[in-house]
Amino acid sequence: MRHLPFRPRIRPGIGLMIPLLILLSLSVASVAYAAQGDPATLAAITPLMLLAWLVPLGVLLVAWGGLTEAQAGDAAAAALATLGLAVAGYTLIGFGLQYGGIGCLHDLPGLAQLNAEYTFIRFGQSWGLAGMSGFGLSERNPAILALFLSELPRLMTAALIPALVLYRQGRGWASAAAGLVVAAIVYPLIGNWAWAGGPTGKVLCAVNTGGWLGNLGTNSGLGHGFIDFGGAGAVHLLGGSVALAALLAFSPRLQSDNDMPPAHLPLLAAAGALIWVAVWPSWTAGHLLYQGADLPWALVSINVLAGAGAGTLAAQAYSWLTTARPDALMAVRGFAAGLIAAGAGAPFLTPGQALFVGLIAGGLVPLVIYAVEHGLRVRDPTGAVAVHLSGGLIGLIAVGLLAGGGVGAGWNGVGAETTLGTGGRAVAGLLAGDRGQLWAQLVGIIVIVLGGLGPAWLIFQAARAVTSARLAWRYPLPGVPRLEREAAEPAGPAPARAEEEKEEQPLSPLSNL
Repeated sequence: MRHLPFRPRIRPGIGLMIPLLILLSLSVASVAYAAQGDPATLAAITPLMLLAWLVPLGVLLVAWGGLTEAQAGDAAAAALATLGLAVAGYTLIGFGLQYGGIGCLHDLPGLAQLNAEYTFIRFGQSWGLAGMSGFGLSERNPAILALFLSELPRLMTAALIPALVLYRQGRGWASAAAGLVVAAIVYPLIGNWAWAGGPTGKVLCAVNTGGWLGNLGTNSGLGHGFIDFGGAGAVHLLGGSVALAALLAFSPRLQSDNDMPPAHLPLLAAAGALIWVAVWPSWTAGHLLYQGADLPWALVSINVLAGAGAGTLAAQAYSWLTTARPDALMAVRGFAAGLIAAGAGAPFLTPGQALFVGLIAGGLVPLVIYAVEHGLRVRDPTGAVAVHLSGGLIGLIAVGLLAGGGVGAGWNGVGAETTLGTGGRAVAGLLAGDRGQLWAQLVGIIVIVLGGLGPAWLIFQAARAVTSARLAWRYPLPGVPRLEREAAEPAGPAPARAEEEKEEQPLSPLSNL
């Protein structure tokens, strides 16, 4: 009796995941170790900053709620491999693109070494486009390493959102490629464009190196420029846009039904939502660039909780009206969307306004899910598009509409000396008399959506073309002669070849399209 040769098989992504996880662990440990010994930096690296690392975990658990146990395991493997590549890409390229000129905006000790920004100067006004120093963490001191460490949770979340969608199509390598491009180029550029000093910035160099979206206020008179306080734009709107491109490129067109998305792991999803909201204040208060900001942090936490709770109520109300029963998964997704939306303008809104924003975002979640499944005829079991894209969109618009004009004087360098009423000019939306802020928010939204959809669409179309060519090579259509490659294959035991084909052939060649 012939014995088949032993050929151990490693599931896709696992072999790549192990060394990347080791690399990720070593990089994080080395960054934390290198940041020791400096009193100013030790004040920034607090437990609050470290708690922000639980936000990606909360996002992952919320997405797991719509997956089976087997799918959840595969999603975890793909997501962790993607995160490893994302951290590597951000370390080598992304950090320099995003923060290469931050030393000209903040006087924190140690950041002065990051003082090179590529700017476009027109009519005496500067528009920051990309950082030009700090690549590969070439400039290493405690403050720079602390800034890198405080930015990683946001980067990892932005890369994780589309990775959870891509794994579903068996596109582990496409997920890794998308995560690498997002982390190394797209996210850093969006982050660079959106930041022009925030609440603590100053112009310290001869040229204002603030990003061109953030400088829309200084250069064009559009409010305080684009404001993305809680990462609703650069993290969630961007991640949701890339996830939408993945669904459009890879998901097969399905026959839609009217059933609610199944909740396979509702307890994990609920636990993820609670972890997410519990550590969300550290997402901003623990960031190095918000150290010393005069912001109402208690109000920020209250508004985020109010928005998350209102989002849950809105999503549950939809479930009751359409199915006459509560739906755990829809409630969790409404909670997450309300949290994202309220967090975008948490310092500038009243609790009542945060409730309203959360209601809108949570109520929009089931409608977006319905539109994706019935309009686009694709299925998103993770709810990434509905939660992140719609939550980020509503939150950014809310800043331009509802900001009350009481908080944010001097934000992005606008209004520290000039007045809107009395005192400094604070962030005000359309209802408070500043329509320019709404225009700045809309410009930022358009740029982020196009910046996510465009590059992602090109990457995924290239991946689809490569996969189609590979399938045409391996599985030619009936009546088409086999290629010479098949004739050149060494003849082996027939049972062994049959067994290998049985193991390797997918259920359908079209399942990989």
